[in-house]
Amino acid sequence: EEYVLAALAAHQTDMEEACLDRGEDAHAYVMQKLTGRSKADYQDAQGRWRSPTAEAAYLNDRSDAKALNFMVLYRGGADHLARSLKIPVEEAAEKITDYYDRLPQIRRWQTEIIKTLRETGRVIGLFGVARALPNIYSPYRGDQNEAERQACNFPFQEGGVHVLMRAVNRYMARLRKARLPARLLFTVHDELVSIARRDVAEEVGAIMKEEMQR
Repeated sequence: EEYVLAALAAHQTDMEEACLDRGEDAHAYVMQKLTGRSKADYQDAQGRWRSPTAEAAYLNDRSDAKALNFMVLYRGGADHLARSLKIPVEEAAEKITDYYDRLPQIRRWQTEIIKTLRETGRVIGLFGVARALPNIYSPYRGDQNEAERQACNFPFQEGGVHVLMRAVNRYMARLRKARLPARLLFTVHDELVSIARRDVAEEVGAIMKEEMQR
């Protein structure tokens, strides 16, 4: 997931631990960082929603955190966040500032990416692939902003593709080696969709899970 890759690249260790070690949802984690409320606050001791209102409140709060997560990592800006959340631009700007204050390594990482882009005209992905963004030298600030946005997006978007394709290659190699009656049909974002004979479906599923988790 792009949010986990961004946390890893930025060395935002608290977010790394939450998502990778504890298996927390990235958006729920950001919600807790910014509001002090976790999913457990909306549920009883048995993990059931306290009420339909509590469930709706959690979903709404997580949705707001997801929008903020998206706008920060994709550098959508306060105007876009304000429209997404239907709040004043000033409030949206405060939310973005609060995000950076609580997850400072994300801001440091983006600042370094933009600095390198201005110096070299390109950005380097997590696996060494470079992308040239000549619009950073455009006389128009709008072109420069778009180049900065693309530069900050590139590492985790391109990195996500590399992670997935490595899983695809390992998975298919294991299917061929085991001569299993199964094959990969296609990928959907960060998921694999396969077909397998019923009697080996469980084994194939276990292989897929193992290679995806690697």
